[in-house]
Amino acid sequence: MTFLNLMGRPKTRFAAGLFLLIAGLTPELQAKTQSYRVDDMWLDAEQYAIATGQPGADAQIEKGASFHFGILFGHPWKAGILPIAFEKSISPEQRELFFSACALWSEVAQIDCIPRKKQKAYIYVTQSGSGCHSYIGSGGLLPPVKKRWLNLQASGCWTPGIIAHEIGHALGLIHEHQRSDRSKYIEVRYKNAKWQNWGNFFQTPFNRHYTPYDFESIMHYRSTAFSKNGKPTLVPRKKYAHYLPVMGQRETLSLGDQITAQKIYGVRPGSPDYVSGLEPFLSPNP
Repeated sequence: MTFLNLMGRPKTRFAAGLFLLIAGLTPELQAKTQSYRVDDMWLDAEQYAIATGQPGADAQIEKGASFHFGILFGHPWKAGILPIAFEKSISPEQRELFFSACALWSEVAQIDCIPRKKQKAYIYVTQSGSGCHSYIGSGGLLPPVKKRWLNLQASGCWTPGIIAHEIGHALGLIHEHQRSDRSKYIEVRYKNAKWQNWGNFFQTPFNRHYTPYDFESIMHYRSTAFSKNGKPTLVPRKKYAHYLPVMGQRETLSLGDQITAQKIYGVRPGSPDYVSGLEPFLSPNP
């Protein structure tokens, strides 16, 4: 496989950012899980190899594997069931908030966050780590990490929108600005980004797009994400400039988020069936 310049910058810059991403993971955790952190997403070794276009990565692809949007070969959860276990320090009120945020997804799609009993594969929610981050999907093929960590730092992460965003990653979604077609809609201004965070803007070569590019997605970055000078790191193309105010919203799922969830996990009985009525969904509109 040829080298893929995923971030749209010189290979040397990509290599530097890649090194920093790997170096930022503690040796103990990297050795234990063979996982790699990219911003608020954790990738299994297989997911990381495919996302970064490493030689031989295509040989790891399961025949017939789904190219779900952003799933990076981390599969959807079987029957949409996400078993959840919590770190002891997480209060009953926080647990209730977590399940309430998951309901944003389960109201429209066949997705259910349930307390873990004896399931081998599950999501382990913590708050002792730094930042807000999650594994992608239910795992890949190498084999997957069964204990899928989702950290919500005690300060700053416990809001319904941020929790729903991280659950989106757990369901298998990447950030909207990482889509393979993103360059048609946004410009990444690396000159304004903190150099140690360049990797947060990498562009994935393999993903399926269930909707047009969605500036309003709960999975999209705000315009000044990881800025070193307060200036934009993500700028909509001129004809989409009117979407700037809604980029990075963490209030609710966009219509595109709901369609994607329904496409991957199925329509929740009794909820609006957006999958069967995609014609009205024309976003982004110039």
